[in-house]
Formats: sequence, structure tokens, C-alpha cells
Amino acid sequence: MLFISFAGCSINKRVEKPKESPSWIMMYNTGEYTEIRDLLETEEGDFVTVGSTKPSKNKQSSFLLMKVDPHGNVQWAKAFNDGKDDSAWSIIQTTDDNYLISGDAMVDLGRGAFMTDFLMLKIDDKGLIQWAKKVEDTWVNSISQTKDGGFIASGCYSKDKWFPVIKFDSNGNVQWVKTYQEGEGFANFITQTSDGGSIVAGAERVGPNMDSVMVMKLDLDGNVQWAKIFKEESTESNYINYMSETTDKGFIVTGSFGIMKLDIKGNIKWVKVFVNSRLKLIYQTKDGGFVALCSTFPWFNPFVVKINSKGMLKEIVFAKELHSPFESSDIFLQTSDGGFIISGGTDSYNSLVGRTSFLLKLNSNGEISRGCNYIKNYDTKYLTLKTPELTTETIVPLVSSIDLESVSDKMETSTVSVQSTLICDKSLKKTIVLHINSPEMTVNSVSEEIGPRKEIRPIIKDEIVLVPISAVIRVLGAKMSFDEKEGNVTIIFESKTVEFWIGKRGYRVNGVNIDVYDPHYQNAVPEIINGEVMFPLWFFEDILGCKTDFDSKTQTITITYPAG
Repeated sequence: MLFISFAGCSINKRVEKPKESPSWIMMYNTGEYTEIRDLLETEEGDFVTVGSTKPSKNKQSSFLLMKVDPHGNVQWAKAFNDGKDDSAWSIIQTTDDNYLISGDAMVDLGRGAFMTDFLMLKIDDKGLIQWAKKVEDTWVNSISQTKDGGFIASGCYSKDKWFPVIKFDSNGNVQWVKTYQEGEGFANFITQTSDGGSIVAGAERVGPNMDSVMVMKLDLDGNVQWAKIFKEESTESNYINYMSETTDKGFIVTGSFGIMKLDIKGNIKWVKVFVNSRLKLIYQTKDGGFVALCSTFPWFNPFVVKINSKGMLKEIVFAKELHSPFESSDIFLQTSDGGFIISGGTDSYNSLVGRTSFLLKLNSNGEISRGCNYIKNYDTKYLTLKTPELTTETIVPLVSSIDLESVSDKMETSTVSVQSTLICDKSLKKTIVLHINSPEMTVNSVSEEIGPRKEIRPIIKDEIVLVPISAVIRVLGAKMSFDEKEGNVTIIFESKTVEFWIGKRGYRVNGVNIDVYDPHYQNAVPEIINGEVMFPLWFFEDILGCKTDFDSKTQTITITYPAG
């Protein structure tokens, strides 16, 4: 079982969209290994993703760039490789409506030694390379475009293990590089601020077992305006997920400590954390408050909350559980139609080989559709907000200018064949296939258990097909209650409230009593068998509007909703 939360990466342009919000889950596989590490939404409502692909065990990994439409269908996919093991982890849309992809290349130095090169590619909206550059022996974790059309990046300079900040021009040429030493550490987030400078954050090792968060405000030329260290003594590893400037010229930060609001000088105004959760992405709202995209920990269950400008909880928008086979999530973003999109991966989806990635598109309520078995509501009583204890220290890091060069890199481009599988969709029919005396069923070709006990299975009794009602109700997204004392079963499905009584033919729909006169149905009544409420097959067609079929030869039951 996995929990989902909102955390993030890039913020996309907001444009007007149709009222209907598509919602779906799509799986993507390109061979031995497929991973989506970042994505953005285009103004047309499409999504562009980056990550890595490895077609087979004996092949090198490559950058994977994929464009999908608002319903998750692949429009095109391309791989880029420079002869090494390459992996992309970031994409941003540039001011000229192209894309900058960032990643790394693993260089094998022999005898078990490796070196990492930083790679960046400028790509047009068709996936064609405009230029490709690399910086040797450097690891970059974050990159942002600057107002002059260039880029500013931060990460780890392998030789010295100091905070490096690299300024590139619009063609990817290095303009300046500075490192900021307080201890051994690395930067993992940077973005330009409204004054033309930048805010950079990362982790510094200031003791044998303690990583502290370091946040620095730099001017246009990389000079330090202020620098702070924050640490939570009870946490051995402090880290930053995301930062952005707020309307009061301060900053909002998410990380291991939760959500931290800083003023323009880097002083803490407030800090809050949800117990056993991770906060990755946060948006400021028009009223000065915030919408936070979070996930529970150690399971990955996403939840979205609204917080006011003083850090007080206003509303839990939704909280969901993401069930197997979805094992991890890398990105959690809000989309322009008011919904949300999540990317992640799994090693155990159906018959697909190797590592498979997925995109999960939710509507504004965190839902996909009735009957999507992979997403359930999460009990919000476990979401507890508290104020952690942080210590703060103002520091003066040692700043050094170093020489680094970006050189042109030859990247080979190839078209990638992507196997995509739609498994949940708002408009998708639900086809349930069961077999007499079998405890398993398939829902849209995905196999699952009918119930928690092997005894729960369809049977034939007195020539009448009886089906465990709870399994079908679960798939259709309906609600059911059973009053054992009265023998009353109540089902709420779409606009209908249906009541049945165990052992009786009559039923009630929206308060209206209905008798069954058809002789064929004389003995076809709800029963309890092996502790499970069983309904005759006709119920699903006549009452719920499903299409039903029973193949007596193969003993196969098929229930489809909607019937049309």
C-alpha cells in the first residue's frame, strides 16, 4: 500500500481550460528500464516528460523525452545518448517556448571508479536538438532560467564537495562559477528571485552525523547577501525539496522539517510539519496562504492541504491511498485544469518487463473515476500538524571563483517505441470477469482477488448464478451497508438508493417498493453464503444498469458497466 502527497518540481503556466478535467492512469514501458523524473504541462494541456530509458540489459541508458496528450496518449518519444550511461532528471520550458533538459552522464574510469558529467540539451517543441553542452566532473541538481535568457544551476562539484553555483548564457556557455564553503555539502535547489539575484539551498555536513540545511541569498553576480543554516536536532538528515519567493519578498521552503516561511532576510516567521509526511511542492494562493502537495512517509500516499499565511491548517483538500503496484512517486504537480498529475514507477506491473513508469492524472478532488481500485480515501485523522524545533545560525561561507568549461557534446537521437497501457480512466468501461468457484477476477484485464478470503467466489445454486456483491460494488465505486439484524442490504450507486432483504424477492429503489413477478426470478434472491452477501446475476443488469453475460460452457461471468 502506498500513500500519495503533493511535492514537487516545476510550476507551470496557468491557462484557461475546458471545465471537464481528464483523469486517468497510464503505464509506460520502453524495455528493461523506463523512468520519468520530471514533467511539465504545455499551454495546450499536453505533458512533456523526461527521464531515462534502457531498452535491454546490455544497452546503455539514454535520456528519454516523451510528449503525451491530455489523456496520457503518447504523441512522440525520443532518446538522446552521448555514448555513456545518460539519465535526465529535469525539464524547464524556456522563454522562447523551447525546452531545456538537464541530466548526467556516468563515465566509467575503470577499476570500479566513475565520474559524473553534467549534460544539458536545448530542445524545440518537436524534440529536435538545438544545442547540447556538458560540464565534466560536475553534478548539477537544479537549474532555472534567468531574466537575461541564460540559466543558473547548483549542485556538487565533485573535486571539492562544495556548493557550486554556475551561471550559463542562453547558449549554454559558462559565464561564471562560484563555490560556497561552510562544510562538505551540496546544493539541490536554486531559482532566480524578483530582484535578479537567486536563492539557493542544500545540505551541509556540520558534524559527524548531522546534515543541516543551508539557504543563501545571492545577488546577480553570485555574491552572498545572507546565508543561514537550519537544523532539526532530532533529524539526522535534513534536506530541501522546494523553494519559491512569496508576494512579501520572503520565501516558502519545504523539506525534511516540513514547511518553513522565511522573511526577506532569511529569518524564520513560522515552521510547520505533518507528522510522518514529506512536503515537496507548495503554491501561494491569492489570499496570501498556501496549497501544499504532500505525501505520507514511509508509504507514499498523496494529500493536499490549504494553509493560511500564518501556517495554520485551513482545509484538507483530499487525502488518498495509492495501492500496489504503484511503488514510488517522483513528481506531484497541479495542472491548469485544477487537477493534479503524479509520476512514479513500479517493478511489478502485470506482464510488463523491467522498470515501468506511470502518470496518474487526478481531478481537483483527487479522484479518477468510480471503480478505480488503485486509489482509495486515506483516513485524515493520521494527518497531524505540529511545530518542529529548528535552530538557526547566520554564517559567512567562504566564496571561491573556479574555472569550469562547458563544451559541445554530440548526442545521438533515436525514436523510442513506447508500450502504453491505460488502466483507469474517467470514461473507461469497467469490465469484470469472474469464474464459477474461482476466488480471483479481472477488472479491465487486471487480475485481483474477489475478497479477503478464498471462500468468497461465484457459485451456481439451483441453476441460478450468484455473485459476491461486495466485489462488484467495490469496482463500480458504489457504497454498500448490511444490517445483519434486519437482513437489509442498502446500495447507493450514482442517483439510486437500492434496498434488498436477504431471502426476499422484492426490493426498494429510491423509497419505491418493487415486486418481482417474473417466474424466472422466483428463487433468485439475495443469500448469505460463507459469510458473504451473494446476489443473483440479474440484479446487476436490471437494477444497476450493467450488461451481463454467463457462458455456461466456460463457466465465465462477464459484467460490464456502463452497458452501452
